[in-house]
Amino acid sequence: MASIVSSNAEHASANSKAELLQKIFKRSSAISQVSSSSCVPPSVKYSENADSIDTITAGTVSSGVGSIKKGTLDPTNFDEDVFDKYISKYTSKHPCMQASCPHINRDHYHCTDSDCNFQRFTNKSDVIRHYNMHKKRDNSLAHGFMRFAPTDDCSRQFGNCHLNGKSTHYHCLHTSCTKVYTSTSDVMTHENFHKKNQQFVSNGFERYRATESCGMSDCPFVNQRTTHFHCTRPGCNFTFKNKCDIEKHKAYHTRDDAYTRQGFKKFYKNEACQFPTCAWNRTANHFHCLRNNCGFSFTSTSQMVSHKRKHDRQDLMGSDSLSSSKKKYFGTFCFK
Repeated sequence: MASIVSSNAEHASANSKAELLQKIFKRSSAISQVSSSSCVPPSVKYSENADSIDTITAGTVSSGVGSIKKGTLDPTNFDEDVFDKYISKYTSKHPCMQASCPHINRDHYHCTDSDCNFQRFTNKSDVIRHYNMHKKRDNSLAHGFMRFAPTDDCSRQFGNCHLNGKSTHYHCLHTSCTKVYTSTSDVMTHENFHKKNQQFVSNGFERYRATESCGMSDCPFVNQRTTHFHCTRPGCNFTFKNKCDIEKHKAYHTRDDAYTRQGFKKFYKNEACQFPTCAWNRTANHFHCLRNNCGFSFTSTSQMVSHKRKHDRQDLMGSDSLSSSKKKYFGTFCFK
């Protein structure tokens, strides 16, 4: 009996050891996977992550004193991967073929952008600095802004800018927007403003800020210098200043479109009815049938269903009578 117990204990301990070894193996394999992923060349990791980061200064190469800071592109690979988008490297074996270039017989770099007049570089730190300028500009364009450094001239695109040649600044590229900022945080805030404004437009509304005039003489908020909204649907003059009314008014138009598809139009008691002889005008919420030669009006949605069935029966009877008359005509014609 004691031998059986001891054998069971040994078997249990063997199982526990096997489970422990299996856990250690799994942990070591996970660590090896992490370490193998960390051994990916910096240029590959950089090219994969640079486009996914959505900030103004993300993806740039940080230059130190004669070196590149940790976490950025390796100096031995910098001219082989990422820099090919903006910078081209030339050697004595592969010259730049520009007769005016003073570095044609030695290693040097050219900017590939014609706006930079194909600027020449021989120092890697200058190449890194110029690459950062292009990278930041591309990132700012993704946010709807054009970036200008103190050495850039923005007067050709934006006229008499008070920041031209003084400091790094960003011009908004949206139509009829003249905003310019020096802070990237202000750039992000302004980008969110345009995103929200685009959402309003896509939902059928126009937003006017307190500093903007809507130009509508019949608008109750035209002289109040307050942020308000206008519905842009044809024939709708609804104005409001509370954002929560957006969903309510959208629901109103959704229901109204559904009624129109059924052949009816709903009028509320606080709005003028388009039918001059209507007995419900400004007295109750009511509906009008929009079919030709039908002046039926009612106040209950249950009447809408029964009235639609009436028109459906008339349409069906009319189509049946028309088809029977055609059969009679063609039958007589064929008989003759």
